[in-house]
Amino acid sequence: MLHPSIQIRWIDNEKGYGLFASESLPKGTVTWALDKMDRIYQAKQIEKMPVNYQHQIAKYGYRNAKGNYILCWDLGKYMNHSCKPNTLSPGLKFDLAIEDIQAGEEVTTDYSSLNLEEELSCTCGAKNCRKKIIDEDFDLYIEDWDQKIQKAFLNMDQVKQPLWPWVEEQKLLHKIHQDRKNIPSIVKHRYRKDNHTFPAHE
Repeated sequence: MLHPSIQIRWIDNEKGYGLFASESLPKGTVTWALDKMDRIYQAKQIEKMPVNYQHQIAKYGYRNAKGNYILCWDLGKYMNHSCKPNTLSPGLKFDLAIEDIQAGEEVTTDYSSLNLEEELSCTCGAKNCRKKIIDEDFDLYIEDWDQKIQKAFLNMDQVKQPLWPWVEEQKLLHKIHQDRKNIPSIVKHRYRKDNHTFPAHE
């Protein structure tokens, strides 16, 4: 489920669509939550699909820690990559704004946190743009991402959360915020590759 103040907008022929904040989203805002309408596919299911379906899942989906493929039912699938993302996921089933996102600003994540299966070229325009995005970046950036996530996480109970009813781990979150510790690391989303790979969208 995507935050109600995040909307889709056409960018250009190179990037296609992107997601933009229609109002300011403070650091710690839940921007997206996995819900029961999102489709989850096992690798063996996708292997049996026609190639054109595999292409769509490769383009619009991502892989979780179990090696399953997640295809968002809503506009969340149009979120673009940035080497300086303003949202990331802790080791739970939602994304957080890791900095204040201003109205009109594009809402982005780092694709290398999504268990990539192929190298991607990057033209995000960030000052620290890596030019290419690879799966191994996940391991390189875990510590940096966790630091940003932890700072944002501790703001969660101080900002409006319209997606709260969609967050599954509410009891755990209450305990974490009570103790102010044990924030799950993004490494919980890490999938170690096996032999299941599918054609990329051309």
